[in-house]
Amino acid sequence: EVVKNPIFKNTPIFLLLNKKDLFEEMIVKTPLTVCFPEYDGEQGKALPALDYIKSQYQKIMEEEVPGKQVHISVIAARVRMDMKIMFADVKEQLKKFYHGGKK
Repeated sequence: EVVKNPIFKNTPIFLLLNKKDLFEEMIVKTPLTVCFPEYDGEQGKALPALDYIKSQYQKIMEEEVPGKQVHISVIAARVRMDMKIMFADVKEQLKKFYHGGKK
């Protein structure tokens, strides 16, 4: 609903999936099919599960706001390097969006 709001028509959308470290621990014990019964990927592995989750957000975004891209970052906010990489990516995407990549 939020992304369809006209106020965000000309605004890039960033989705930050936090708690990556906890997800990596939990996915070993709890299959992704608990939350996504249709998931048919490898169980117990974080990367395929995260790729699937990201694809679901991208699919919804394409259905709700065709052509609008969502920038997805998977982070552990308490990990400084994750935050540094994520903010650098956000900064770069905003530069591209608002200035065509000019510095």
